[in-house]
Amino acid sequence: MQAQRKFQIAHYGRTLAKIEELAGSIECPGIAMSASQEEKKCSFITLSSDPVMLFELLVLTGAQVGMDWTTILKKRNEFRVAFAEFDAESVSKFTEKQMVSISVELKLDLGRVRGISLSTLIQN
Repeated sequence: MQAQRKFQIAHYGRTLAKIEELAGSIECPGIAMSASQEEKKCSFITLSSDPVMLFELLVLTGAQVGMDWTTILKKRNEFRVAFAEFDAESVSKFTEKQMVSISVELKLDLGRVRGISLSTLIQN
């Protein structure tokens, strides 16, 4: 009786359907992805030493705090335009007026926009 109870506790919630569901979530190269899965897929998965790509990752990650990552990826082109194609040197020269404009346009906290601009100024 005790052994059977331990077995039931050890396998609690582990059904064949759940295991198959987990196995099905693994990406296989030959299987087509749905639109929502493709949308969530991100190019930052691969290692990169490209400074523009790394600055883009820094900006988007900073903007993502308190928001959904999918929302940020949908706005990726808007961020690209607002932050001068993710050119760190150009961003470091932003005026207060430009930072306020970006903050209002992208609905970001002004402190975050200033932080991005200041961090690029320090790095340069």
